[in-house]
Amino acid sequence: MTVTPLASTTPRTWTIPAEAVVAAGLALLAFSLGLFGPFFFNDGDTLWHLRAGELMLDQGAVLHTDPFSFSFAGQKWTTHEWLAEVLSALAWRGGGSGGVAALHALAAGLLVLVLIRAAAPGVRTSAWLLALVVAFGCLLPGYLARPHFLVLPLLALWTWALIDARGRGESPPLVLAVVLWLWANLHGSFIFGAALAAFFAFEALVADLPAWRRTVWRWSRFAGACLVAVIATPHLIDGLLFPFQLKQIDNLVKIVEWRPMDWASLQPAHLAVLGLGALLLHPKGRPGFLRLLLLAGLFWMMAQHQRHQMLFAIVGLVVMAEPLARIAQGKFEPRAVFGPALALFLAGAVLLTGVRIATGPAAMPETSTYHPAAIAALPADLRAQPGLNDYGFGGALIFSGVKVFVDSRVDMYGDAFMNPYYAMLADQPGALDAGLARWGFRWAMLFPGEPAVLALQQRGWRVLFQDERAVVLAAP
Repeated sequence: MTVTPLASTTPRTWTIPAEAVVAAGLALLAFSLGLFGPFFFNDGDTLWHLRAGELMLDQGAVLHTDPFSFSFAGQKWTTHEWLAEVLSALAWRGGGSGGVAALHALAAGLLVLVLIRAAAPGVRTSAWLLALVVAFGCLLPGYLARPHFLVLPLLALWTWALIDARGRGESPPLVLAVVLWLWANLHGSFIFGAALAAFFAFEALVADLPAWRRTVWRWSRFAGACLVAVIATPHLIDGLLFPFQLKQIDNLVKIVEWRPMDWASLQPAHLAVLGLGALLLHPKGRPGFLRLLLLAGLFWMMAQHQRHQMLFAIVGLVVMAEPLARIAQGKFEPRAVFGPALALFLAGAVLLTGVRIATGPAAMPETSTYHPAAIAALPADLRAQPGLNDYGFGGALIFSGVKVFVDSRVDMYGDAFMNPYYAMLADQPGALDAGLARWGFRWAMLFPGEPAVLALQQRGWRVLFQDERAVVLAAP
């Protein structure tokens, strides 16, 4: 008689790689910085983005004209960040400030995981994690609950997918255009993603000139899908043209994030530049001539506008993944790490979000530009009348239901409006009197120390509220 052995009843064990635990821990750290830290709400723009999203939810339609100012009421406004604003409004309604923080903190955590997935197989784990930490430091100046932060994981995914396609000698799959479509509805920086795809298409052409017809055909199909993706927004062609129109505004340089990089004081971006330079000096650390040009272009963009240090850090890290693996060889396998790390991160993020919403404040925290006491000092009868406000207070006033003279939407206001506005604040000869005569201001909310504050007082305006953050005045 033949005895057939019974199948083993020993249960299988599922082991989590130690690297996945570390990766999830880094992602949760980035998540927690936004969820519990003071970073995300240090910008007044967050507040008008929330109100725009709420208005679109209430109306069931995307905004195409300005509903927030009395100076441009009803005039054309391209809400190129409409989807980010709607998502933020949903998060606000679902969890207050904790919901908004969780939404943007989720982007931070996912960015870390995508960058871990973008590591080249066989790199030393410690080397890649160190590079990741340095790159992530470059994000801190822009660590804000604003639409640009939501697209950072898409930027990393887009860059990695393009480089992965190049590594396989193929064009990107057409489905990747969905990422660009989502990006185009979240933030105007999608135009950089399109330019990055064009760069890698050119690289593919140069790399195999004898087969140029096949390369052109493959990448042309992808380019066509991308074109459809960026036009498929509520603004159609206007949405596509918006990034180019924005760059024509001279007053952008007066906004901090659009100013050139400050090289006088040590910042994470400086460490990233030094680290990149050290890699490029190594014989195995050079990624090729065209990609060197790409890195040089990213550095130039960052030097021109400090907001682009995020592009420099994220794209630069993914571009240097393979050279870093050649220098620091190890056994890291990003494909095996990513899945478990993502599961651990999402479980932890859900738990931490519940804690934040249950125990943290639901109201928006006070900041240098959100000053509830100053707004409360403005009588109800004056709120309904035109007032002169510093654009930094624009978001807080919109959030509080007050029609503003100006806010940070310089793309809508334009130079012809912003130049006289800045002249009024600086009390340039005749500017303030001309503004008072044209607009009939009955109140003002300005930052202390602005020349217009003293000039208005000299004209008989009385102070309703004053502290180190704001001055509220009323006309005689």
